Amino acid sequence: MPYEASDTESEIKNTICVYGASTSYGQTGTISNNRCVINNIKAGTTHYYKIVTTNNAGLTVEKTGNTKTNSFNAITITPNTTSWQASKTVTISGTTAGAKLEYRIRKYNFTTNSYEVSNWTDYSSALTLNSMATSEYPTIVYARFNDGINTSNEATLNVTTIDTTLPTLTLGNVTKTTKNITVPYGASDNESGIKSIACEYGTSETYGTKGVISGNTCVINNVKANTTYYYKIVATNNAGLVTTKTGNTKTEAFNGITIKANTANWTTSKVITITGETSGAKLEYRIRKYNFTTNSYEVSEWASYAGDITLKDMATSEHPITVYARFNDGYNTSAEVTYSVATIDLTYPTLTVGTLVTTTRSIVIPFTAKR
Repeated sequence: MPYEASDTESEIKNTICVYGASTSYGQTGTISNNRCVINNIKAGTTHYYKIVTTNNAGLTVEKTGNTKTNSFNAITITPNTTSWQASKTVTISGTTAGAKLEYRIRKYNFTTNSYEVSNWTDYSSALTLNSMATSEYPTIVYARFNDGINTSNEATLNVTTIDTTLPTLTLGNVTKTTKNITVPYGASDNESGIKSIACEYGTSETYGTKGVISGNTCVINNVKANTTYYYKIVATNNAGLVTTKTGNTKTEAFNGITIKANTANWTTSKVITITGETSGAKLEYRIRKYNFTTNSYEVSEWASYAGDITLKDMATSEHPITVYARFNDGYNTSAEVTYSVATIDLTYPTLTVGTLVTTTRSIVIPFTAKR
């Protein structure tokens, strides 16, 4: 407290000041440059003071009063986000004249399975938290003011959404057909949880085409038969951390097809049997035959093979009937297998009878027979 003391006759001999939490005072302040300085007292507390001046004649004058020391201002601790991250930035703000801002951090050590608390440190800039923090094992940031004698009440921030572990991703046994590849996977993250799963594939490790995620599988549809494909599955957790698994596999090739006729001899019709099986593909056929009326070939549309085929059209070596067969999986078709039929005759033979020659004991009947 500043003061003025004077005496024009005997002059001032001395001045003292005392203070305390009541008018009993009990403690002595420091006189310096017409000021009573009271140091190292509690914040936010009422203190009583008395200044006593004595002149050289032994006469005294005293002045009394009281005042309350300042309280510490509020402190705010703010994270950059409350969402899951692999690390967080925490900002501490607040000012109180004559006091510095301090912080310390309490975090869980998952190796020793115990908490660790840092020492109080002067706050100068935003803090980066990069240790695991969950609702079960939070990281706590403490902040306070320190004026050298008093410390303020501590402000705290609980951080529960820092995940520093990669998600777990495992791949199962691949299943495939001539046009599809299915890669099962398992993905988990015990801390922040799985945010997304993506898969890509291609004919090289540059991938480039997205697969379909369905029921914990990466499904690759409509690809070439008997071809090696590379695939990549990426699991991302809610903290943005990524685990990637890769592999490659070859789609199935089409199996063989056999076409047989019931006989190779000349007949008026033939029964054709087509055999062969490829998983996920149907067996198809078409027929090319000669139209002896228009003198041109006709080719049927591809049809699903459901059973034996009966050929009832003329077929010769000059104008054969050709049976084609293939597999069709809805995206790919196999190489075509062919079978030629050249021994079906639908025309009656020609028979001409000549002039009979007879005797008393014989008859000769001449004839001509041709196709």
